[in-house]
Amino acid sequence: MIIGQKDKSFVDHLWVLFDSIRIVGAGPREHYYLDKRTGKTYISYHFETYTHPYLTELHHDWYKKVNGKNFKVLPLNIAERVWPLTLRPSARPTPIALAYWLAGDSHFDKRDGSIVIATQSFTPSEVDLLRSILLNNLNIESTRTVANKGKEQYKIRIPKREVGKLQQIVKPYIPPMMAYRVGL
Repeated sequence: MIIGQKDKSFVDHLWVLFDSIRIVGAGPREHYYLDKRTGKTYISYHFETYTHPYLTELHHDWYKKVNGKNFKVLPLNIAERVWPLTLRPSARPTPIALAYWLAGDSHFDKRDGSIVIATQSFTPSEVDLLRSILLNNLNIESTRTVANKGKEQYKIRIPKREVGKLQQIVKPYIPPMMAYRVGL
């Protein structure tokens, strides 16, 4: 995982979580990279996890190799992973996965009060599947917006009228240093 300098505390938070279950070694490291478009050098932070059969299985579920390159794909059982079924029909699962997804891949658009989720790595049908999960499981409406028309890349946009519902759901679970990404 690579996160920018602004969110180093989130990287530290994740490292502590992963360290508590003994799947990381060295702490987060700095990485410097040059943005060729701007000529500016930026700092990001990352850490690595140990090899573990479960993590290898997750990697195989989320990435497919095509012509020697890994491409991100949406696992077919994503709905159960994000919103797992419970044994008691009256029990509500906690949306921890949703909170961490938003912490890492969303931003709050102050201009129009919406939340935008980065989903450019997925196909249009995969983006629509994620949108249907938000609608069917949380009653949160969204739109698919163009991120890069030439490459058929799309983002999910949660409109202002739905933001309050989403904030209420994730507020207890989103890491406090990342709450700004959902306008909290």
